[in-house]
Amino acid sequence: TDFAALTLDLGAVKTVGSVYITWLSKNSIKFDIAVSRDNISYERVYTGVASELIQSYNLPAPTEARYVKIIGHYSNSVDFNM
Repeated sequence: TDFAALTLDLGAVKTVGSVYITWLSKNSIKFDIAVSRDNISYERVYTGVASELIQSYNLPAPTEARYVKIIGHYSNSVDFNM
């Protein structure tokens, strides 16, 4: 399994309660959302499977973070676009 990641810098520590993602493909992409205050140490706060082009993902609990990382996992049989 391989992966691709996108890290978003919110500019300052903020409360993050949900993440909106627009995927480039409707393939069932497994992904994680991880958050960090320092862009070094990340905590995984959500794991899911994308099934729609535009989706909102509510985190189990709001968390304080400056950086939000979306990590998409894919196999050789699925084209991956994030």
